[in-house]
Amino acid sequence: MNFPCKKRVPFLLFLLFATPFLSFCKTSVFLFQQKFASDQKFIHLIPLADLHNDRSFFITGKGTGWEECQGMNLCRGNYKKARFFFSLWRPPLPIAPYRKPWELTPLQATSLNQISHFDYLLQAISDIEKQTRLPIRTHPSAFNPQEQDSIFLGVEGSYLLDRSHSKEKMAPSESELIGMLERLKKKVSYLSISWSHSNPYSGTSNESIGLSTKGRNLLRLLIRFGILIDWSHASEASVLDFYEFTKGRYPLFFSHSSVRKLCAHPRNLSEKILKLTEKTKGLIGINFHAPYINCGLPTQIDDVLRHIHHIRNHYSASILGLGSDFDAKAVIPKGLEEPIGIRNLGMKMLLSGFTRSEVQDIFYRNIQKLLKRVQELNETDVFGQKSY
Repeated sequence: MNFPCKKRVPFLLFLLFATPFLSFCKTSVFLFQQKFASDQKFIHLIPLADLHNDRSFFITGKGTGWEECQGMNLCRGNYKKARFFFSLWRPPLPIAPYRKPWELTPLQATSLNQISHFDYLLQAISDIEKQTRLPIRTHPSAFNPQEQDSIFLGVEGSYLLDRSHSKEKMAPSESELIGMLERLKKKVSYLSISWSHSNPYSGTSNESIGLSTKGRNLLRLLIRFGILIDWSHASEASVLDFYEFTKGRYPLFFSHSSVRKLCAHPRNLSEKILKLTEKTKGLIGINFHAPYINCGLPTQIDDVLRHIHHIRNHYSASILGLGSDFDAKAVIPKGLEEPIGIRNLGMKMLLSGFTRSEVQDIFYRNIQKLLKRVQELNETDVFGQKSY
């Protein structure tokens, strides 16, 4: 007679204890969905500063207009709430047609060979202004959320400071450099001391050469004019020479580099350089190019996140930025090919333990603070006395 009741007891006990648990699970899922939606809204509303792309070369060198999105990482259609740094660059003279990865036509190569490097920089600045119809800014206030979209500029390679039209690797005189920097300072925020080929100023990432005397003189001028110095393509010896030269009083900045411990590529940064970057309160823009992230292996967004986590966990999120290398014929991981992909990377940061404040720092506040600091520095702050 009691048997059916005994069979119902376990089920009743299950309901007694399971109902609160199921209610808790339902509430947890709801709260997670609410937070996820809130985080997504946050990520899509904050300004985004990317520290390096080569879109300018396609506009001026190859004639691929700003309206053109096909095959481009950046174009008018996807540039929203953005403060990207457009790198002004072209190959060293003489520029040959069909050479990979740029594959210029004979007409394009001939046109580029007819003007000096410095005149090309001026032309590229003019083309960016006309095509994008966006303001070119250098002041840190441009990163404030209430400001309109804008563009920042960097020069990739000091060899471009040359009006001689010479194929030789000759450094211009100090007075010539001063004249060129005077013209650039209102438009250009940073200058890379070297690119991937030998120059009169410093070693490249594939060399063990350090700074030359001419290099030290150029660096003094850049500090005088408040133009941030970029070391992404430079040799480690050059970076160490600069640290000693300035006694660590000037921040180390790398617009598009990653972590050598995670991928042993010469363009990546050693732990020694990462420590000095933290010590000088500098900044590193993590490069998305697969050979720098995963040493040529198949690369996903999570592999880029690994480099970001390494610097945040071992050093500080305050020295982190993003330097995509968009439109540089780079191998960009799937899902990161456009600015919206960088915002998805920001969501992954939040989901993996970063705070909103840290993501804001990485997206725009770290570079904003660095530019403000560099523009307020002078030679006396760095060297103790003026050189003129």
